[in-house]
Amino acid sequence: MSRPTRDIPTQSALEQLADDSPCLAAVFCSYTFDPRFFENQVLRTVLKLRSDPDEHVSDFLAEGTVALQSTPVACFVDAGARSHGQRLPYEQYTISRRVFHPKLAILARADHVRLLLGSGNLTRGGYGDNTELWSTHKLTYTAEQDTALLRELLAALVDIEALAGRRSAAVAELVRVIT
Repeated sequence: MSRPTRDIPTQSALEQLADDSPCLAAVFCSYTFDPRFFENQVLRTVLKLRSDPDEHVSDFLAEGTVALQSTPVACFVDAGARSHGQRLPYEQYTISRRVFHPKLAILARADHVRLLLGSGNLTRGGYGDNTELWSTHKLTYTAEQDTALLRELLAALVDIEALAGRRSAAVAELVRVIT
């Protein structure tokens, strides 16, 4: 009996975040967190920032700050495994009550949600250089099975907020867009 085959993704997690439609809100969870990589690569991709973060730092930071005023982004990370150096005004929540180990990205678009679940941390290795396991899903707001999964994800994000000890504007926007 033969097993069904599945194509192994050739794109990195970072490449899978790109989309033609604008991002309305995004939430990321990770154990290890590198804010420089997150800002320079992940936010640049998700928010479609044009300025070069290395060559034109002040322009990049100004552009990112403006973009984050209309697109809430939150990162929930383990307090003991994050690096310092946040420069842009996204929400960063540290979980310290227990080891926080989930790795996921949820990005809301006008007609769908991009969900990445996997093994990669929010670092250059986890989102690009390493061989990581990522399961990527495009969930629509009209398919019953997709909306059931989205409701479960929203409930889990509310639980994660409770671990962080405060509410997230990005999670609130996800709830608004999805429900």
